[in-house]
Amino acid sequence: MMSRRGQMPASVTASLPLPHLLSGAVTDGVQVLQGHARAVLPGLTGSEALELQWPSAMSALRMASRREELVPVGDVPGLHVYVSTDGLASSRALVLPELVGQMPVSGTLISLPAPDQLLLLRLDSLAQLDSLPVLLHAHRIATQAAAVPLLPHLLWTDGTHWEAVESYRDSDGAHITPGPALRAALERLASLGWSPAHAALG
Repeated sequence: MMSRRGQMPASVTASLPLPHLLSGAVTDGVQVLQGHARAVLPGLTGSEALELQWPSAMSALRMASRREELVPVGDVPGLHVYVSTDGLASSRALVLPELVGQMPVSGTLISLPAPDQLLLLRLDSLAQLDSLPVLLHAHRIATQAAAVPLLPHLLWTDGTHWEAVESYRDSDGAHITPGPALRAALERLASLGWSPAHAALG
């Protein structure tokens, strides 16, 4: 099921931590927002309460997000991590186009292993595809180490559409299984001379 908020899957949207709207404190999920809205307007369902709070939550999130906090990871082409001290790094996936600026030609792969972690891999050059095994390894390690794991799979987005991306390991290493949208994006890179038989593509 897809959310109408930027087409992010509704199950993902509901799991991301957002700023607490009423007290200014940090909440670990939207359930708190839903609870406050239902207290003010009894009879609302959880989804109705979230819709009511959503504009204010997004405004608070944008104010708390800065493009310079999305930083490159060493010498790994295309890999970035969102560095934040508020414990809400994963929620920046909701404002990703604003943080990235011009989206890469083939979108981005995103890892949200825990509420306070966001890693992304830009897909706008052939060299960046060589960083996919690094992202997969980091995602697996971070998910296993997380006190509160968030998403077991990666996400792909071009800034408008979102798609879950499953990964697996075999004797040859880590791989992804692209869905239709990601496969089309990878085919655009293939048209630039990249072979679909890339090591991390299942």
